[in-house]
Amino acid sequence: MKCILFATATLLLAFSLNLSASAHDPEKMGDMAPMGDMSKTAQKTTMLPSTNLMSGQPQKFTIQVRSANSKPINNFQIQHEKLMHLILVNSDLTSFQHVHPTYLGKGKFQVTATLPANGTYTAFVDYVPKGSTQKVEIATLKVGKTVAETILPVPDSTLSKTFGDLDISLLLDPKTVRPNQEVPITFEMKDASGKPITDLQPYLGAMGHLVIIKVAPVLTAANYLHAHPEDHDHSSGMNMSGMGSQPMDMSKMPTMGNKDSKPMDMSKMPAMGGKDGKMPAMSGMGGMSGMAMKPVPGQVTFETQFPGPGTYRLWGQFQRAGKVFTADFTISI
Repeated sequence: MKCILFATATLLLAFSLNLSASAHDPEKMGDMAPMGDMSKTAQKTTMLPSTNLMSGQPQKFTIQVRSANSKPINNFQIQHEKLMHLILVNSDLTSFQHVHPTYLGKGKFQVTATLPANGTYTAFVDYVPKGSTQKVEIATLKVGKTVAETILPVPDSTLSKTFGDLDISLLLDPKTVRPNQEVPITFEMKDASGKPITDLQPYLGAMGHLVIIKVAPVLTAANYLHAHPEDHDHSSGMNMSGMGSQPMDMSKMPTMGNKDSKPMDMSKMPAMGGKDGKMPAMSGMGGMSGMAMKPVPGQVTFETQFPGPGTYRLWGQFQRAGKVFTADFTISI
């Protein structure tokens, strides 16, 4: 039962967060914070207040980021249009919030959030100090004086659900997933008539966001994964348009040869595909046009990897008509 009380707690008891970091290379890792590559950092972050919180009421939180010698860290890098991403979940992972604190300067952020019910919450603080790598740190928040027993989530019996006016399926066979190997995770979205939706909008610079948390009685930063599609335009799937879509003019290729052999003049090679000696743009090849893979309507695919066997809860976030919606699934691998 939700307890609706007026928030009176402004306790300023600071506590040290569990610190962890991950190497973050968007080009190689598909914009993900890997769970299996965490290490301690020389930074200290606090989140206030953390106890005596009231459920059902807006609460202002302050997050302070400091160096090991307690000096504020002043500069942060923007990742996906924000300086900080804050993920709030309760212990049974039935409550999920993705919010973005406002930077006030001198390493201090503020955000207002409402924790819906009594219990224990974990805050995953996701940011990148300028010139450093991605940091994922946690804070434990206590709401109310009485906490019900936590019932951990179990895998869904079906990976197709209805969210609002959309039917969403998770196109993934958990039995085929291997630890520490790249795996595509596709969300397929259809309207009530069964037609794929075609009006998804970019959200924070991407066509979707995926948060994955490994189920555990006590959550740590190593349980957390935040992934995005590799293409950050209006498509889904691989985008290789940067490689060019114009026909290749072989006559303009440089001559090839060395001191001991006669250079090869590519302009004298037989014409390929036409009298002008130009190579036609590639077509076919699984829907590729001009080396760009054609997106599948209503689908957004993420590339990521799982560190090991276990139960995982996934939240895919997407935007449509200016509103963000979330689709969640629980799987076991």
